[in-house]
Amino acid sequence: MKERRRVGRTRVQKMARLIFNERAIVDCTVHDLTARGAWLQVSDPRQLPETFELSFDSFRSVRRCHVRWRTADKVGVSFLPAA
Repeated sequence: MKERRRVGRTRVQKMARLIFNERAIVDCTVHDLTARGAWLQVSDPRQLPETFELSFDSFRSVRRCHVRWRTADKVGVSFLPAA
């Protein structure tokens, strides 16, 4: 399969948290990370809205995300510009 990414990716296995609907918090594992996005492993990607926030540090800082694809336990996101 031909690689289509424009930015190199870094394989990681790091815990993070997602927040959406102003209070729902979901734990996830980040497996792949670039400057433009990531793929996350979550228990149920169907529960995630199209946009949400991702944090590695208990929400002291966040990255706004937009869902690009979903599978049974994974979700690919692109990072949105800071508000």
